[in-house]
Amino acid sequence: MRVAIVSDVVCPWCRIGKSNLMQAAEQWTQETGEPVEVALLPFLLDPVEAGVKEDFRERFTKRKGIPQAQMEAMFERVTQAGAQQGLRFDFDKVKVAVDTVPAHELMELAPADKRMDLMDALMSAYFEEGRDIGEVDVLLSIAKDAGLTDEKLKEIEPALRSRKMEGLVRSKIAQMQQAGVQGVPLFIINDALAVSGAQPVEVLLKAFEQAKHAQPVTSQ
Repeated sequence: MRVAIVSDVVCPWCRIGKSNLMQAAEQWTQETGEPVEVALLPFLLDPVEAGVKEDFRERFTKRKGIPQAQMEAMFERVTQAGAQQGLRFDFDKVKVAVDTVPAHELMELAPADKRMDLMDALMSAYFEEGRDIGEVDVLLSIAKDAGLTDEKLKEIEPALRSRKMEGLVRSKIAQMQQAGVQGVPLFIINDALAVSGAQPVEVLLKAFEQAKHAQPVTSQ
């Protein structure tokens, strides 16, 4: 079973959805003996211009066109939903609207077997500590905490600072947009079935079963 998660590192429902997906994958493997291979695909929830530091709450209310009270209610809903999965959200600490393209570049540069842990670390740093994960120094520090070796970090750092992977990341994002993806998280299962939103574990398990017997979607 193969699952691609289309997500952004500053998307709270992506964090919750990823947690549900990993639980579903573990349960699927226990019940069927079939491993679930999970990959990550980038998306920009709210494209922020590079170098621009805008207040998170001001940008959020302007972009959504909602009053502050409604925004706070949305944050509370996310916080409660996350708590049910053992995930902490502290929106009071999130001060800056972040350009997440560099974070996606880091994901591309990281070893494949470290990417899931790195995504967890990036989301935790942002949602629990309010760290500016658009800054290279912050990204490198988080990557080290996520288990990347000093040797690997020295290899990655020049490419991250020079924005070597920006073109690839933006190309992948464009492919998702051209495919009609408008919101995340989105789970693409066995290239045959797409499931949108932070769905519960039982919904994802049913999708696994359905995708197992479906024909892969082929491009024209």
